[in-house]
Amino acid sequence: MSTISANKLLFNAFLLYYPEGKTKESTRVTQGYRLNAFYDYLKDLGQENTPKNLTQENINGYSEFLKKRGISPTARQQYVQLVCRLINKVLAVKSEFREYDISPVTIDK
Repeated sequence: MSTISANKLLFNAFLLYYPEGKTKESTRVTQGYRLNAFYDYLKDLGQENTPKNLTQENINGYSEFLKKRGISPTARQQYVQLVCRLINKVLAVKSEFREYDISPVTIDK
């Protein structure tokens, strides 16, 4: 298995889910901004940035991270939904990502 960061995997999933030319640019910008917040969270963890960080535990921790940053509940839901969507609809199911053994996640409400 090649060494790849969780950030790179999420970015690749983002490109597949929100393809340029088929997705409104404003959507790509907004969702890209939200994805960057997850990158900040992973950096804040102080752990190695690997696919092993794309877990249910870290999705729950991400929501708390956003809460501590003063993100409103509605916005927090949107931020977390994006990462869940990329994991569930791309990374956990597409054959090109199978080697990373990423499990589906849910939003802790």
